[in-house]
Amino acid sequence: MSQGTNAGDPALIQFPVEPGHWYEVQATTDLQSWTTVWQTDVADANVWLQFADPEAGAFSSQFYRLVLH
Repeated sequence: MSQGTNAGDPALIQFPVEPGHWYEVQATTDLQSWTTVWQTDVADANVWLQFADPEAGAFSSQFYRLVLH
């Protein structure tokens, strides 16, 4: 994951996917309550995907996790 260089830039999350699976990017500010902020379709190839969170700058800190299905 990378943060933009300017205030308000989106956080950029990049990850590899595996065929036959779909993925959720979840975010939290308190490590207690997680919210799905993006999900993929079922992957049909081994590729890298990326998600840019435009809401990242709205929080003083935000944490992410990737859920494999």
